[in-house]
Amino acid sequence: EQDTIDKLLHEADFALLPGDYRPQGRFKSNNKTTKAILAGLPVATDGDELRSLIDPEARTKYMREQYATIKEEYDVRKSVDQMKEIIAEAQRNRNV
Repeated sequence: EQDTIDKLLHEADFALLPGDYRPQGRFKSNNKTTKAILAGLPVATDGDELRSLIDPEARTKYMREQYATIKEEYDVRKSVDQMKEIIAEAQRNRNV
C-alpha cells in the first residue's frame, strides 16, 4: 500500500492539502505538508496557491525555497539539541 502511495505521489504535480479550520485543527501537525514537499511536491492549501502552482517555473521556485527551509528547520539534530537543553535545565532546577 505504501509503495502505491509513493508511486502516486511521484506522478503528481502538486498536493492539495486544505487547512483545517476547525478549532481542533490548531493542534494538528504539518507532517503531510512536510512529507509532500520532501517527496518533491509543492503544496497548495487554497485556490490562490493552487493557481500559482499551475506554472511549472513557479512550482520549481516554490520547491527550491520550501525544500531548503524544511531541510534546515526540520533537522532532527535540532530536536535532539532542544531535548538536551530541556533535560539539562530540569536537572539544574532540580538541584536548586
